[in-house]
Amino acid sequence: MEHIVRISDWVRGLGAVELQEGLSVGIGGLISEKNSTVFPRFAEASTPTYVFDAGTLKSETRAAVGLTKFGPYSRHVFTPTRPNVCVVCDRSRRGQFELFLRKFRDGLTVDGNSLPFGRGFLGIYGLQDITLTFVEADSFTADAYHTAASKAVRMGAEGTPWHLALVQTERDSRQLPPQRNPYLVAKAAFLSNQIPTQFIAFETFAMAPGNLSYTLSNLALAVYAKLGGIPWLIKSDKGIAHEVVIGLGSAAIGESRFSRKERIVGITSVFRGDGGYLLSNLSNAVPMAKYGEALTDSLQATLQRVRSEMNWIKGDSVRVIVHAFKPMRNTEIESVKAALKEFSEFDLQFAFLHVKQDHPYLLFDDDSVGTKGRGEKTPIRGLYAEVGDNETLLTLTGPQQLKRPTDGLPKPLLLTLHRDSTFTDIIYLTKQVYWFSNHSWRSFLPAAMPVTIYYSDLVAGLLGRLDRLGNRWSPSVMLGKIGTTRWFL
Repeated sequence: MEHIVRISDWVRGLGAVELQEGLSVGIGGLISEKNSTVFPRFAEASTPTYVFDAGTLKSETRAAVGLTKFGPYSRHVFTPTRPNVCVVCDRSRRGQFELFLRKFRDGLTVDGNSLPFGRGFLGIYGLQDITLTFVEADSFTADAYHTAASKAVRMGAEGTPWHLALVQTERDSRQLPPQRNPYLVAKAAFLSNQIPTQFIAFETFAMAPGNLSYTLSNLALAVYAKLGGIPWLIKSDKGIAHEVVIGLGSAAIGESRFSRKERIVGITSVFRGDGGYLLSNLSNAVPMAKYGEALTDSLQATLQRVRSEMNWIKGDSVRVIVHAFKPMRNTEIESVKAALKEFSEFDLQFAFLHVKQDHPYLLFDDDSVGTKGRGEKTPIRGLYAEVGDNETLLTLTGPQQLKRPTDGLPKPLLLTLHRDSTFTDIIYLTKQVYWFSNHSWRSFLPAAMPVTIYYSDLVAGLLGRLDRLGNRWSPSVMLGKIGTTRWFL
């Protein structure tokens, strides 16, 4: 901030700058909320309300508190109430993994005092029991894990089918090339047989109880969602339009950290239903060059599905919103418009919103002292500034979300609405992005991106890495039931 002010004062000292003959410009001070009431307009997005029943009577402003108090949204209709879970682990880690999973199932207490995860997975999510069957790998190698996963798949086919597989891994294995990654080859084996998986790094086994309770809470949340449960919805004011939000995310995929990267695009969908947001996904990932065509196909398939599920009637108002990680070109806009012509019987509006992380803007809060040595001058999460008719800045990382003092000042998101959009309420769209950033079922911590983009990034990253496995993986697997689940969390 001091550096910017020093440069600003120097430029202002130059006086009027002549751009061309007869045209000059004067440089003013830095824009601030205190010295300008017109531009930019600052406001704070409201915290979303999480609902835990269809009537929206059971609601909370904190997801974890509401879940503990009311149980998950789908508790009365969720099946299976006794999930059958396969556990794949390195033989040398089995004892430690058993102790960890007991804490996961039954809860965590210290000297008789309950921690945030005191009731365990069964108690919080209202399940009767969980069956854990261990299948040991001879070592932590890709071949050993592939053998163990293949054995587990056969066991499930011959006996009671698996609802989920828990796979013990190690943190350092994330840096391994896909074909040598034990977890990835095991994941491919299970997904190929329509079984979702959840990895657990053995380094978490030795966590202090206080930290472990939060890790277990996040793990339980992701596991419940992968089993098909709905932990919560977000309460929304019912508008006049049916609304469908498509998310485009991406990931750079390579054989290793140092190899040439290919940009892969992931596509997911977020549906806005009556009284809340429902998440669904078309698990698709394609090379950058083909994503326009894939977007058109996904959009048509999504609208067909939603039209049937939500019983749209001729003449209904329908709004389609696309959250994209990159600006959409005119050719891509035209292809989307062509896809929407099939739904001309409805009163159709659309908006194309570029959600941008890389831009030249910074926001400072002179009054912010941060928290625990982190986040000095960092604006609060949820602050947004209207910097144009079609652009806003939105802060999704505030002082509370910074993990280390060295994280520095986080950048806001720049949201830009494409000029061809027929729905142009940029403030509505900005608040919607903020609500979606509070709707991740992967962790109780708020996300630094809306789930429309965040989930798409996860889909792109995982499918891109799985595609590197050669004959151990076929993308057609995603055409089955697994492709409609939240397998990527």
